[in-house]
Amino acid sequence: MAQWSLVTHWHPFNPWAEYAVYVPAEELAEAIAGGTVRIGLNGPTVDNDAAFILERWRRHPAIDAYILPQPEGRHSVGVRYGREGSQYYSPHNQNPEKVEELLQRYRIMEKTA
Repeated sequence: MAQWSLVTHWHPFNPWAEYAVYVPAEELAEAIAGGTVRIGLNGPTVDNDAAFILERWRRHPAIDAYILPQPEGRHSVGVRYGREGSQYYSPHNQNPEKVEELLQRYRIMEKTA
């Protein structure tokens, strides 16, 4: 699996940039994976695993994956794929404990960088 670096592409265009904690896309996909999704209205149901999530995100040549910390603890997650305000995904954080672990790991890395 090709890995994206933690280099940001869209930071100046992210309205939440000052709050965002950037993380590798692969790790964010692993953290939020789970359950199933239906393809289209009448299509098949598939596992919403990290591979399926990353396949969708890889349609874009450059992405920034991030976590937006929230005071109540169920953090927002995002994937920006362009400079326009609407060019981002805001996937459901169905695994708040995993996202919290990822957030803490990369907050520590930011402070030591």
